[in-house]
Amino acid sequence: MKMGFVMSYAVGMAIRALFGIFSCLRIRMWGWELTSGIRKTMMLNGGTFGTFMAIRMDIAAHQGTYPSTSAPAHGL
Repeated sequence: MKMGFVMSYAVGMAIRALFGIFSCLRIRMWGWELTSGIRKTMMLNGGTFGTFMAIRMDIAAHQGTYPSTSAPAHGL
């Protein structure tokens, strides 16, 4: 579950960095205000996305939705 959170947190931060830069520039933020705005939105979105994806990965792992790594993928 921890690995799922960390991976999802990184993905959420990267996505928000891309969209956050454009949204902050659109409302004409510059300098420290721009850096602070992007940083806050990256952390918020990373945490939210990471939490929900970690829960989803944990549920899927316990239900057997994800294939185990010990069995062959295609029955070979």
